[in-house]
Amino acid sequence: MMKKATGKEAKAVTLVYWDIKEFPVPPAFDARRVCPCINQLLETHGYSGPITIYAVGILTDVHVDILRALSSTGIILCYSPFGSTDIMSLMFRWMCNNSPPANLLGICDQNAFPPPESGFNLFSPFPYSSPEQEDSISWINLILTVSGTLQEDKCGETDESATWSCLACKSLHGEGFETFTGHLSSQEHKDMYRDYLPVEDYLPLPRLRDEDENPPTIVRHQPEKATPEEAEAVTSVFWDINMFPVPPGFDARLVRPCIIRLLESHGYSAPPTICAIGKLTDVDDDILQALSSTGITLYYAPHGSADIMPLMSQWISTNPPPANILGICDPRGFPLPLNGYNLFRPFSYSSPKQDSILWGSSLLADSGALEVDTCSETGEWYCLLCDNDGGKSFKSFTKHLSSRSHSHEGNSSKKRRTVLSPRRGYDLSLIKHVSASSVDRGADISMDVTKLIQKLEISPTCFKDGVRLTLDSESHILP
Repeated sequence: MMKKATGKEAKAVTLVYWDIKEFPVPPAFDARRVCPCINQLLETHGYSGPITIYAVGILTDVHVDILRALSSTGIILCYSPFGSTDIMSLMFRWMCNNSPPANLLGICDQNAFPPPESGFNLFSPFPYSSPEQEDSISWINLILTVSGTLQEDKCGETDESATWSCLACKSLHGEGFETFTGHLSSQEHKDMYRDYLPVEDYLPLPRLRDEDENPPTIVRHQPEKATPEEAEAVTSVFWDINMFPVPPGFDARLVRPCIIRLLESHGYSAPPTICAIGKLTDVDDDILQALSSTGITLYYAPHGSADIMPLMSQWISTNPPPANILGICDPRGFPLPLNGYNLFRPFSYSSPKQDSILWGSSLLADSGALEVDTCSETGEWYCLLCDNDGGKSFKSFTKHLSSRSHSHEGNSSKKRRTVLSPRRGYDLSLIKHVSASSVDRGADISMDVTKLIQKLEISPTCFKDGVRLTLDSESHILP
């Protein structure tokens, strides 16, 4: 339940920071109703003061008609390269520049909340005990429920008076929706945004067809019919169970037959190997036991989708083509395609949170016609945190997770990660577990290189600028 307003909070100003990428406008929902939905939600919990709503995110990934509709109701559009990470900065900056009492509602990842300052009320529309993966579903249910009693917002805002800001361009502010879209398409904005991109986004796209015209390798964003060669090929499924959880009340023993049905309906006839990957201590034991009883392999992976890429790469190295890889995971976790391997996903990519809704509403839909998998084989298990320790019984799996050695590895990994200073936009979940000796050797090498640079009195070019210079020089050489 959302927090009820106290006496001082009731009349205080309220700021709403909404991560529009992680908590999108539901499909076919009139975006003009979002503002009154949020207003009514606040009013029913006792918040009657002035309300300002910010839609924050990479807004070029949101349909322009949705943005125009939101802007017309007075919602401020805030282009943000880092989503929830920028929301923390926005909240913190606002608290530094304004006096309490005040309310800050975050429709965003709750880990993005800054430490609360005295007199400021920071709260979320979702229970703090709610798993992150279920928050987007709660958002959809909440907004659809509230909107049933509302009229269309009659706010007097026009395209000309709409307010916007761009954090990528040194917090540039402006008015007018056409001015906003014009700014996003300007070369100045593109140049500024480019500085936020990872280095790999500067590199040329890989060729997907070789000189001998062999069948190309593709990463499909929606299943297509299998070719004759793919139909009989080995298939492995990599499933991020934290990002795409088993829906509440769903019989976990039906997950495997649902996935098999999907594959068979698209012509993939070979029995698949299915791996459930993630931080499995966050998943109910009954669900894990049910999955394991159907032959699904359990992988304890502390970094979720970030661990899926090396697992896929390792699988590719031991399985020659042709082969199929179905990734029920963040598509950014896919390895670089290789000839002869068919990499695909069960739904078109929109955003991880929207995909989790599609996972529950479409892929696992109509499961009543399926029989519970009666596979007599118990799935294997592995622990990536503990140097790929593994076993074949569910009892040994739960025993390992509760063991002192596993807890020690987890604590050691956490300490090594948290001593690193968080940087803007840097995802600490991508930092891998390494041995202490490796860390020490890396630190020694880093110190030696630093001393060498100082001694030679040279000014090294940073890696990103080096990539740019290399690509520019090669473009002049090409005929």
